[in-house]
Amino acid sequence: MGKIEQIIKQVISYVRGVEGVKRAWLLDKAERDKVLNIELEAEKKVFMGLGKGFNEGLREVLSRQVVLAFLANSDAIIHLFPAVRRISPVILVLKDQVIGEVIEDDERLEELKKKENVLALGTFVLYQDRLPNADLREVIRSSLCVFPGFSCPEIEKVDPRVCEAISCAPSPPTHSYLLQHLGLEAEAQDPDLATFLVGFNISS
Repeated sequence: MGKIEQIIKQVISYVRGVEGVKRAWLLDKAERDKVLNIELEAEKKVFMGLGKGFNEGLREVLSRQVVLAFLANSDAIIHLFPAVRRISPVILVLKDQVIGEVIEDDERLEELKKKENVLALGTFVLYQDRLPNADLREVIRSSLCVFPGFSCPEIEKVDPRVCEAISCAPSPPTHSYLLQHLGLEAEAQDPDLATFLVGFNISS
């Protein structure tokens, strides 16, 4: 076994050892291409009544040397990717400016609610001073829903040669494809389980 294969095996073993991780596996080129094609199709549709989507995080993940997929519950995901609590999972962008975002950090959300320029709709906030003078529904529909990636410091700790690790949440169609691909349709019905992708490079 070569050094690269050994490091990949170590990372997969680490991920599988985290409580709450049900499956973890390496994606080959064909699977990576399929995931990208599914995401491109999903991005053509309007996301939750907002604008069309753009999975920035997935593109970053797929640009890495190694890509893993795993199925896990929320506790395991937070353990592996602590940044998932701090980074907005959905960012609404209009003409290169952030006009809204989903805030899952309770403390930050409460602070934003106190500001006059912020309109809070549950965990989704709009920055009213950044909105153009037009019908709000049209502004939102013409915006882009960006899904960023999350840093993975825990993955990089597995081996000093593991670097530039980043993760992302795939779209529901990609989630379904990954589970069906492994014959895990039953797990797809569990609302507490989600698929995540993580990509990383291996330095020489």
